[in-house]
Amino acid sequence: FLGGALVAARSMTLQKPHPFTYTLFAPFYAMGLFHATPKRRATSWGFLIGVFALVKIVKQFSYPWRSIVDGGVVVGLTIGSASIIWHYAREINGIPAPADPSLPAVSSSSL
Repeated sequence: FLGGALVAARSMTLQKPHPFTYTLFAPFYAMGLFHATPKRRATSWGFLIGVFALVKIVKQFSYPWRSIVDGGVVVGLTIGSASIIWHYAREINGIPAPADPSLPAVSSSSL
């Protein structure tokens, strides 16, 4: 459930002043694909590339294996979506998500 917490924590940082591009690309921002610590960016991009690779592999499966994997994907997406909604609702009610938003350190020259 911590993936949902990370997305909720990062999305809540968009309430503070920020460049318009962060709002324009909010889903990618919330996933940690940009404006994140180097470790978070590497992890997020690695995960995204891994998902695309798995999709390419699973597309080659025959029946019934592809249907079984598709069923697992539906279950996983349902749990992930519920986690994001749960943590976002808690954030709105003032309970911080149990995840660090992994924002890069602010240097004094960028202030």
